[in-house]
Amino acid sequence: MIRELQYAGEYNLLSLELEAPGSPAVNLETLVLEIEIVEDIDLPGIFGQCIISETANLTNILPIIGEEKLELIIQTPPLADPRAPQPEFDKKEYFVDRQKGIDTRFDVYAVDFKVHSENFSQATYALKFCSPEVLKNNNKSVSYSVNGTAQEMVNQVMQRELSSDKTMTTVKTDTQKNIVIPNLDPFSAVAYIASVSEDGKSDPNFKFFENNDGFQYTSLTELYRQKPHWEFGMSSAGINAQSLMSQLQSLTGQNMKHNDKQLDIKTGVLGSNLLVHDIYNKRYLNKPYNYVQDYATEEHIEDDGKKNLPIYSSTEDFSTSRTFYQVMSIKEENGKQFDGRFTGSYKIPNELAKNQTSRRASQMQLLNQAFEIECQAAGNTNLTAGKMVKLEIPKAVDSKAEDYGEPDRFFQGNFLMTRIKHVFHSEGKEHKVYMHMVKDGQVPVK
Repeated sequence: MIRELQYAGEYNLLSLELEAPGSPAVNLETLVLEIEIVEDIDLPGIFGQCIISETANLTNILPIIGEEKLELIIQTPPLADPRAPQPEFDKKEYFVDRQKGIDTRFDVYAVDFKVHSENFSQATYALKFCSPEVLKNNNKSVSYSVNGTAQEMVNQVMQRELSSDKTMTTVKTDTQKNIVIPNLDPFSAVAYIASVSEDGKSDPNFKFFENNDGFQYTSLTELYRQKPHWEFGMSSAGINAQSLMSQLQSLTGQNMKHNDKQLDIKTGVLGSNLLVHDIYNKRYLNKPYNYVQDYATEEHIEDDGKKNLPIYSSTEDFSTSRTFYQVMSIKEENGKQFDGRFTGSYKIPNELAKNQTSRRASQMQLLNQAFEIECQAAGNTNLTAGKMVKLEIPKAVDSKAEDYGEPDRFFQGNFLMTRIKHVFHSEGKEHKVYMHMVKDGQVPVK
């Protein structure tokens, strides 16, 4: 029978083995001081490190040189409440598939911060590791054309270059394209495809990253329309600290940040102008973008099905604050040219006709400089980057008040978790998470 969760932050380290080239695997479970795992929607891979302290001089005996394989199986015990989600980190069970010959364990790529005790009887060092696809990516180059829908092209690149057997979640796109990839590594090639992709709702904002569920090639529309994966509040604001679920949902610290208007102007969040140089037809096309006017037609994080207000509202025109340039050479005319040598019908690419370039720049920047919160909580391996989280933090009240205030207008409702760091401490068997969450709009006044 599986032992149920006894306290918030408890975890089970089921396996931690290091295998050096030409040597048998070594069990590191009793030698590890700390394990860190980082997921980020801006990173196409999972990164981390293990802090090891040992007296067996493994770095010289094996030797450990930074080219090893690391098997990590770690999980949060299930909760006693059958209605609660079971936060099990089973996707971290990396193994060797002997039938297919595919090794999906982490790759160790460096040995760092190595120090010895005064009498050199003990060594402490960090084993830095990453997803195996990250190292493969650095040794590959894509210089050929791909065609089909965006998800088909992404799958082509990932299978052909990285031979990844991990789950690959892609958003359906209907538009057929033919793209020539100009000597890029596979991850950059996928990012290049993402820059000209649109989902079925005409969202041009695509992200490619890896989390505990595998590789994700998805649009902001799909991320924003998720139902909340977890809820967080403040224990000081009345959460029952006796309940395990409440302890898992209680933030133990937070740092909140509002948007920066100066950066919003400079980076094109509030407005910009797309200047298209049409080489063939010898003309310039101006495509202005206005954040406030276009907000209603764009996808943004919503609460309970109601779209939030923009982070800034004004009649002021910011379209001249930032200029984006695009070169185009295409024939737009229908039918034959005057000299009879050309027939056909060509249109301006959709990303230029609808000024998706400026829209993409604005919404991507909002992920970095809108309403942000850096916070920490008791560890839970069910939490992963790219998930929606429901948040409720009380607003400030008078110190003499008996009750806590109503929820903060800006820091309540749905937030997107863009980055998370899991930290597993061997001492006390404690697991903590450090999260970065963001919202790109403000809650309307009731």
